[in-house]
Amino acid sequence: MTTLGSIPISTTASIVEARSKVRAALLAFGAPEIRATRIATATAHVLRAAHPVHEIIDVDLVVHEESGRLRWSIIIAPLTGVEVPEAALAFFDDITHRGDSAELTVALAGITAPPGAIHLATEVVTEKTRDQLLSEIQEQNRALENAKVQLEETVKERTAELETALDELVVQREAADEANRAKSAFLANMSHELRTPMNAIIGYTEMLIEEAEDEELDDFIPDLEKVRVSGTHLLSLINDVLDLSKIEAGRMDLFIETTELKTVLDGVTATAHQLFEKNDNTFVLETGDDLGTVDTDTTKLRQVLLNLLSNAAKFTSAGTVTLRVEHTANPAGDRISFAVSDTGIGIPPDKLDAVFEEFSQADESTTRDFGGTGLGLALTRQLCEMMGGTITLDSELGVGSTFTVDLPTHVVQQQD
Repeated sequence: MTTLGSIPISTTASIVEARSKVRAALLAFGAPEIRATRIATATAHVLRAAHPVHEIIDVDLVVHEESGRLRWSIIIAPLTGVEVPEAALAFFDDITHRGDSAELTVALAGITAPPGAIHLATEVVTEKTRDQLLSEIQEQNRALENAKVQLEETVKERTAELETALDELVVQREAADEANRAKSAFLANMSHELRTPMNAIIGYTEMLIEEAEDEELDDFIPDLEKVRVSGTHLLSLINDVLDLSKIEAGRMDLFIETTELKTVLDGVTATAHQLFEKNDNTFVLETGDDLGTVDTDTTKLRQVLLNLLSNAAKFTSAGTVTLRVEHTANPAGDRISFAVSDTGIGIPPDKLDAVFEEFSQADESTTRDFGGTGLGLALTRQLCEMMGGTITLDSELGVGSTFTVDLPTHVVQQQD
């Protein structure tokens, strides 16, 4: 009888892992697949009976070869106070077709087990000699080594390809960023050239309206009003585009000043008053008793609030628009929030993120029914971020929307 090997399964092995290792070891020594599976399953059954709560186990596998037969001995470490049920041992005998494991244990007397250990034994008939088995194992090891080398080469090739593709993407992104910066710089430089003619058109139109009213040329007034309204709308669009371009080009500066918050709110609500009357909306302002002062860019704060109030008034009809102002103490610096709520049409859940994108609205029907360019909220978010703040949205379709702007009470000028 020749010992082919002893294979320990460490104490880190679970019952499932032990079953897999027993099966793999049998297959490596040439056992038929069905036979190896049965023995591994029977072994796991005994282990599970000894360890009903799947505790860590310690198993030693010993293989002998004699006259073309593999004799398989499984030694389970001593288990203090544990008795394996006879039914489990009988199951092992039955499924491995050996009838009497005790008889085999005597035949394998050369294999010793510690006192109290569970000792299982069986035979696996194979026509392969020991040298053939060892040769096959060595061949399998060489094949695995070759596969490993080939896999490493493939990984290197794929990694090189990915690195090349990544470098190309970086170059393309830098080129796109540069083109975008050039576009933004161009539009920012065109501010005077675009705004001045539009202001002239609006100014001369207003003069013509006054002259028409003085001369009682009432037939001309409606058409002149259309020119004025269209010019004002186009100027607003130009302003939004240029502001966004300035921000992207890094040419938008903050002008920090200390101002009374009540003064800012009074000016904003007075300007937005006509917006609420247009759609028969009610405006509600909710603030604390002492609003105090803030250090901020007053012009940009007014622009943010007017954009939100205008948006709320446009999408609400015969409803209510509410502006809530609240101070919040914060260890990192006091904050102030402006929440603009409306009882308007609301926004579908899948469109909530899109409303802050440039030239985007909730859907095409919104643009068709209510107008707009989709720049207002994109610009509002950019301005909030410039002032160290955030803007969030909570909306329910058919119920209304709430835009909340959170800003520091003391805005800090960012240094380049």
